[in-house]
Amino acid sequence: MRRGTLIERRYRLGAKLAASGMSQVYRAHDEMLGAEVAVKLLHPILHDEAHQRERFSREVSTMGALEHPNIVRVTDSGTSADGTPYMVQEFVDGPMLHESFGGLSVAPEVYLPIVVQIASALQYCHERGIVHRDLKPANIFVLGAGEPNPRVKIADFGIASMLEEPGITQNGMLAGTPGYMAPEYIRGELVSEQVDIYSLGVILYELATGSHPFPDTSAEELIRAHAEILPDSPRESRPSLDLGLTQFILRCLHKKPSERPWGASGFLAEVYEIDPSLRT
Repeated sequence: MRRGTLIERRYRLGAKLAASGMSQVYRAHDEMLGAEVAVKLLHPILHDEAHQRERFSREVSTMGALEHPNIVRVTDSGTSADGTPYMVQEFVDGPMLHESFGGLSVAPEVYLPIVVQIASALQYCHERGIVHRDLKPANIFVLGAGEPNPRVKIADFGIASMLEEPGITQNGMLAGTPGYMAPEYIRGELVSEQVDIYSLGVILYELATGSHPFPDTSAEELIRAHAEILPDSPRESRPSLDLGLTQFILRCLHKKPSERPWGASGFLAEVYEIDPSLRT
């Protein structure tokens, strides 16, 4: 849609914020409330594809039911006059995680509180039987970046699923981002909360070292690496990293789901053991 389009006589579209093969996200002005919002619309070329409309509808239903301080909140949804499904979200005025910390290794006292917030949001989802399946820095926004206590919000539940669904989609393709896919998800096995723990482990590795566990690889190579190759110890690039934290990161990236901290609750319990001050 064009900038300036008015949806449902209420949401005036502004600048495009993001686009993917499935959807487009615009900054918009809620003319009823006088507030800034974000409007996500199904991509026009997908209007006639029933499974894509169903997927979009499922994201609306999933996110609309979630109320957590570290999850982007959905405030409205519907179908525009031209038949385009849309949902309205709170506008998060902050950079994505990789824009704030990409390529940088920052101190644990900076990134561990951020990781705790992400894990807390995941715990909330997992307790409701929801697995994100596409956790990555581009889906995590940072509020107050550069300040002493930044806050994060997770977005984009477009391929979220209920527990124990297979990783392979109905058309036989993997849905997700190669750099953050868990080995069992790549193999098309049943999905558990452990796929989110693996993705969070990759993010934690990046925050601790400033680099990806498998840098400079193509999408195909990344998929193979996640499935088959052990990452280098974070201490290879960050020798000063605490041994306990190093071992924890590598356990989060274990090829076997059962060898990782179990779910977000187990993840948080172990982080609190590493740094008890994070409980407050």
